[in-house]
Amino acid sequence: MKKLLVVLVAVLLSVGIHVSVAFADDSGGEGASQEVAGSDAQASEPDAAEAAPSEESDAGEAVDPPAEPVKGDEPEEPKADDGKGDDGGKGTPDDDGGKGTPDDDDGGKGDPGDGKGKGEVTPANPTVVQATCKGKGENGPTPPSITLPADTALVSYTLIDAETGAPATTVEPGKTYIVRAVLSTTADPKPVFSSDLPDGWVVMGKGGSAELTITLTVPDCDVVPPAPVWVDDCGPGNGSWEFTDTEAYTYTETVNEDGSITVTATPNEGYTFPEETVTEWTETDSDEECVVEPPAPVWTDSCEVAGSWDVPPDGEHYHFDVTVGPDGTQTVTLVVDDGYALPPGAVTEWTETEDAANCGLVPGDIASQCVSAVPYLSYAVTLPPGLHEVPANPVTITFVNPDGDDYVVSGQPLSGRLLWPGASATEPLQWPGWRMLPDGTYVETDGNFAWTRKGITVRFDVNPTYSTTVTYPQESSTCANPQRVTDTPPDGPDTPDGPDTPDTPVGDEPPLPNTGGTPLLPAVVGVLLAVTGGLLLRLRRHLTD
Repeated sequence: MKKLLVVLVAVLLSVGIHVSVAFADDSGGEGASQEVAGSDAQASEPDAAEAAPSEESDAGEAVDPPAEPVKGDEPEEPKADDGKGDDGGKGTPDDDGGKGTPDDDDGGKGDPGDGKGKGEVTPANPTVVQATCKGKGENGPTPPSITLPADTALVSYTLIDAETGAPATTVEPGKTYIVRAVLSTTADPKPVFSSDLPDGWVVMGKGGSAELTITLTVPDCDVVPPAPVWVDDCGPGNGSWEFTDTEAYTYTETVNEDGSITVTATPNEGYTFPEETVTEWTETDSDEECVVEPPAPVWTDSCEVAGSWDVPPDGEHYHFDVTVGPDGTQTVTLVVDDGYALPPGAVTEWTETEDAANCGLVPGDIASQCVSAVPYLSYAVTLPPGLHEVPANPVTITFVNPDGDDYVVSGQPLSGRLLWPGASATEPLQWPGWRMLPDGTYVETDGNFAWTRKGITVRFDVNPTYSTTVTYPQESSTCANPQRVTDTPPDGPDTPDGPDTPDTPVGDEPPLPNTGGTPLLPAVVGVLLAVTGGLLLRLRRHLTD
C-alpha cells in the first residue's frame, strides 16, 4: 500500500510539471523572431520553469531507490512542444522523440545559433533601431524598435519594461528595456549559458536566465544654432566669422556690397528651429591699423672695418631699404605695409658716413734700399677701410729733421721707391753727408742731408697719417759712402759741388749707371796735368843752365 501511494504522488507531480512546461512553451513559439515596435510582445516566466526541477528533486528524495514504476511513467513526462504532437518521449516516424533529426531541430543539443554544443548556450543579441529625426516638414522622431532573436529548443527570449517589470509590447524613445533569455527546462542534456557571453549580457540568479539592458535615446530634432563668433584682428580685411556646421544645421557666409559679411544658419533635413530663433548675423571689418615695432639698425665703424649698417631682418609687415649716396653716406629707411603703423615718434630713417680721417694708414714694407750703389727709400702703405675717394698719387712723404727744416716730397703713389735725400743717381754721383772735390774725390761734410744718416722719422700722409723710423744703409754697404775720399778737405765753404736738393724722386727703378768705382775722366785729367807740370819744370831748368 505504501509503494502504491508513492507511485501515485510521483505521477501527480509529473503531470503538474507537464502542464507547467506546456504553458511556458505555448507562450514562446519556438523558432519565431519577435519584433517589439508597436506589436504584441511575447514573454515567459523563468521562475515557474526553474521551480519544476526543484520540485522534481524534492519528489526524488521521497522515493525509494528502486523506483522502476516512476521510470515506467517517463513517457508521460512532457518534452518541448514542437507542434507535432506528443509521443511519450519515444518518438514516431514523424517525430524524433526529442533527439532531433537532420531536418528538424538539434534534439536538445544546441545549434550554431544557440551555443557551442553539448547544451552550452550563447544568447544572441537583439536588433536595436534607435529613433531618428524625420524628414523636413514632419514632426518628431521616427519610432524605435527592438527585434528579439528567434527562440530555439534551448533558449527563448522575452522583452521586459525595465520600469514596470512587465512584458513590453511596444517601445518608446527615452525608456530602458531588458531582453531576457530563458533556458529550456526540458532539453536533454540540460542547457547552460556559455562562460563567454556577448558584451552586456549578465547571467541572473541560479543561471536559468540572462539579461541584456537596452536604453532607447530621444533624438534632438528641435535645435537652436549657436551664434557665430566675429573675429576682427588689426589690419585691413582681417575681420571674419568663425562657426562650425553640424548634422542639424549649416551656416552660409555672404559678402555684401558695402563690405559687411552676413552669416545665415539653415536647418538640415529632418531638423527644425524653434520660433523666434536668430538665424542671421552681420558684421563689418573695422580696418584698424596694426602697430608694429621693428628693431633699429646699428651702425658699426672702426679703423679695422669699413663703416656699415647692421640691418635687422625684414618682418612680416615691414622691411628695410639701404641706399648709398654719392658722398659715401649710407641711409637706412624703414617701410611699413599698408594697414600697419608705427608707435608715435618712431624713427623711420637713419644716416651715417664712413669716417676714416682719424685712422692711420696701414703700413706695408718700409725700409732703406740700395740700387746700383744708390740709396733709396722703399715703401708701401694702404688706405684704412672706408677711405676710397683719393687722387691717383695721394701720398706725401716727409723726412723729419729734428734740428731744422724737413725734407718733403708730395704726389707719390701708395707704394714705390724714393731717392734718398742728398743722393744722386746720375753724374756726378752724390751721397748724403759727402761732397765731391774738383779732383773727383769726396770729403765728409755736415751738409748735404747728413742728418738723414742717423736713423730718422719718415712720415706718410694721405689725410690719415703713418710715421715710422727708417735707418740709412749701413756703412759697409757699397752705397753707404763714396769709394774715393780725401781725409783733409780743401779750403772753402763746406758745401758740395752742386745743389743740396736731391734729384727728383722716382716711383719705379730708374735706369742708372754703375757707380761702384772712381770716376775715369777726373783721373785721366789729373795724370795729364801731372805729366805736363813735370815736363815744364825740366824745360825751365835746362834753359837756366
